[in-house]
Amino acid sequence: MKLIANSVTRNDQYLISKYGKLQEAALFARAEISAIPETTGAEEEREMIEFALAPVERLARSLRLASSSTKIGATMKKRASAWLTGGGWDCLLEPARMAA
Repeated sequence: MKLIANSVTRNDQYLISKYGKLQEAALFARAEISAIPETTGAEEEREMIEFALAPVERLARSLRLASSSTKIGATMKKRASAWLTGGGWDCLLEPARMAA
């Protein structure tokens, strides 16, 4: 029984850690995108945006594949999936509510 509890804890710790990294990557990408000069051409701007979003997409996809055993873990996976399917920054950057 203890082995199962440890496995649940490890999975959730992994999800929480990965989600934190996902939020950091999203904040950085948003700042990078905001810093693109207005004089940038359309093609170059698109490439810069894709480059800024790449780490966010990679982390969101890997988070979506991880297993969750708690409500908060399931919420984090749902937010990553929502962002990948066209949700806005709020999907990732809104604070997660954790039960005390």
